[in-house]
Amino acid sequence: MSGLERPSEISDQVVDSLMSRESNGYIQLGDPFYIGQQVRIIEGPFANTLVLYGGQRDRDRVSVLFNLFGRKTIAYVDEGNLVAA
Repeated sequence: MSGLERPSEISDQVVDSLMSRESNGYIQLGDPFYIGQQVRIIEGPFANTLVLYGGQRDRDRVSVLFNLFGRKTIAYVDEGNLVAA
């Protein structure tokens, strides 16, 4: 509230961020997985690849840790492209 008379305005970005986390009438707050959790990529060139969840990076993308050719590599993927393994 801004003062006692009327609510404060919020930016369109805040509204869009909340709406992007809405599912079945509820808003999901926080990370959908825990850091270090094994998750599976479900679409794209790395579909069915198991990776480790690294945390939320921005509104839609999260970091994951791949093990490619014996090296650990960080990549950023769409949060909706992951499921718990």
